[in-house]
Amino acid sequence: MECGKARVEELLKEVNAEYNEPIETYRTMIEENCFAQAKVFRLRDKYLVYMVDEEQACVEVVDSLDDARVIAKKFTDSVCM
Repeated sequence: MECGKARVEELLKEVNAEYNEPIETYRTMIEENCFAQAKVFRLRDKYLVYMVDEEQACVEVVDSLDDARVIAKKFTDSVCM
């Protein structure tokens, strides 16, 4: 997982995240001040998982959609515990 602002912005620009809908989106908001979101995008022959909570934004590139789903769900489930 990479959380550097420059790398996150670079990959989001590459998938054109501002205009393209993600393949899947995971969200959680258990408490008023606890929010997490993960979006899965296609990135060439791989998948980009974009994860954001109240403190930071991170990305991870994986080979399969199933792996992307696991990472996205694990991230959103872990933030508000």
